[in-house]
Amino acid sequence: MKLVLKDYSLAVAGFKFTELNILSAGTQKCEPGYKYGPAVRNHYLIHYIINGKGILGFDNKEFAVKAGQAFLIEPGCVTYYEADELNPWEYVWVGFNGSYVKGLLETADISQFNPVFPKIFDAKLNGIFTNIRGLLKENSLDEMYALGSLVQIFSCLADFTSHINKKYPKRTIYVKRAIDYINNNIHFPASVEELAKLLRLDRKYFCAIFKAETGLSPMQYIISLKAGLASRLLLETTLSIGEISRSVGYEDLFTFSRMFKSQTGLSPSKYRLTAKEPLKFTQLAPY
Repeated sequence: MKLVLKDYSLAVAGFKFTELNILSAGTQKCEPGYKYGPAVRNHYLIHYIINGKGILGFDNKEFAVKAGQAFLIEPGCVTYYEADELNPWEYVWVGFNGSYVKGLLETADISQFNPVFPKIFDAKLNGIFTNIRGLLKENSLDEMYALGSLVQIFSCLADFTSHINKKYPKRTIYVKRAIDYINNNIHFPASVEELAKLLRLDRKYFCAIFKAETGLSPMQYIISLKAGLASRLLLETTLSIGEISRSVGYEDLFTFSRMFKSQTGLSPSKYRLTAKEPLKFTQLAPY
């Protein structure tokens, strides 16, 4: 399969909005494993996945993204993205900047730390990007239409965020966002301080509301989740203990072994030899 890449210059209407400005738009159908970056952009980009799947990488973390989802790249951030080897993605992107962008993204709860759009599939959002793609292929997408489409995209995000805010109390929303982040990044090191910072909350307040909502402290949940995954890997794979340690976010084998023993009463090697089944731990759902 050949790489199909189209980056279209938009028909310029002779003006520029400082509040919200469209810079470019394009479509790309990727070969298996096609990778862009690491790179830094000087403007914002939204990629919407039409077909297939891949990975977005940022700040030593990876986010799985599939058809019906979209992700954000912010200016000044080192990011990369890579198409899946078996089911490579095809996407539409829109590049933009402006003084209103930061506020729009905050309203939609999208940022460099939370770069994947919160809903897996939204018919309205899909319709917007599908229409953009069609016009791009016909080479008939102009700047004004693209700008209007971008405003509609932000409207979809704001509607979804508003729905979540009405459904749950504010503190519950914070905890659900934290759980979502933990679940998606269980293979990386995690700290309570980092989670509180991402949520823009005081650490003590964050720990209090997390325990009130779940019955566990954030660190208890993180450790239990990591120990549960490690127990499955020990019993269901032939990975070495060092490989399993790194797979659950521990570079130091001694620290991993100490954590695992605190949860099971056994060292990883003894657990592999004597245990009959993995730890029973229910992963909390974010929504």
